Amino acid sequence: MQFTIATIVGFAMFATAAPSVMGSGQQKLSFDQAKGQCSIGDIYCCNPSNKEETSGFLNNLLQNGLILKTAIDGSGSSCATTSLIKDLNLLDFAEQGDDDKDSFCKNVIACCPNGDCASIGKA
Repeated sequence: MQFTIATIVGFAMFATAAPSVMGSGQQKLSFDQAKGQCSIGDIYCCNPSNKEETSGFLNNLLQNGLILKTAIDGSGSSCATTSLIKDLNLLDFAEQGDDDKDSFCKNVIACCPNGDCASIGKA
């Protein structure tokens, strides 16, 4: 009888301490889902930028936003459009699936109308 009570109490403690299967965290947005939330503008994947200073032609292009842009309220994030990610296979920004329903940003996904980006989800 004591073993049964201890088992029931132990199971109840485990059930309340275990994380929920559904989870309380924010779900990843796929490229396809993000397009539904961003009626105007492009979808971008953004990564926090490093503070390393380097020089060179390609680095200057990247830093000055000709290829990638700094976005998300000036917080120092490097962002790339989902089309650029697909074309250049930029795996640092995204986990690419077979299509947009299976593709996700690794960090922050943002909507960028007219160059002003706003986060629409955390990857």
